[in-house]
Amino acid sequence: MKIQYAILLLILVFSAPAIGQEAHKVPLTEYIREIQIWKKDGENMTLSFWLPRSYWRIALADNPAIPEDMVHLILETLDDYIFVCALDVDIHLDGSLTFASEETIRNSITVKINEGEPQQPIPENQLDISVRSISETMKPMFENMMGQFGAGMSFYFFENKDENGKLLVDEYKEGEFMIYHSNKEFEYALPLTTLLPPKNCPVDNAAMKGNWSYCPFHGNTLD
Repeated sequence: MKIQYAILLLILVFSAPAIGQEAHKVPLTEYIREIQIWKKDGENMTLSFWLPRSYWRIALADNPAIPEDMVHLILETLDDYIFVCALDVDIHLDGSLTFASEETIRNSITVKINEGEPQQPIPENQLDISVRSISETMKPMFENMMGQFGAGMSFYFFENKDENGKLLVDEYKEGEFMIYHSNKEFEYALPLTTLLPPKNCPVDNAAMKGNWSYCPFHGNTLD
């Protein structure tokens, strides 16, 4: 699916200068695969593209074109939200595309965190103006990079803090959540594996995924 690679290229362009901003070097391609989920059903394709806080740190930090205080401002602005880009498109045999409208997706999209109740997206007129500005800036950027596919993407924000100010979804902590739209379920398991420092097998020092507790080859405990 070529459009997946177009989106991946978009993220690589914005992320490449700052791959090392986490405690370890983030394997960027794998990171994108964790936050970008596609579903294909015949000629229909749907996308859930979650942009967590770590994305903005990786994409913007150490970018000489963006002042450090601007990076902090963006992180602070989006800290209260789950930010989701969604797409629902039919690709016809003649090459034409039919996209579900922003309103159509908005009427179906929900986020369900752990075993909680599904929550609806925040209405645009209730979003802070700084949040709307970020969304409005990204829309033409996606369109310029991806043409019709970018123009067909819609952006939604959900509450990400409880009444005590605690994050509901934290990509560094254990949990799970599901995004639902266009009759499709997109499941995310947390923490994101790519954000965890890799572990090493004590037998041969081979690199292991950060969320593994045991070496799958030797059975040894990984510290």
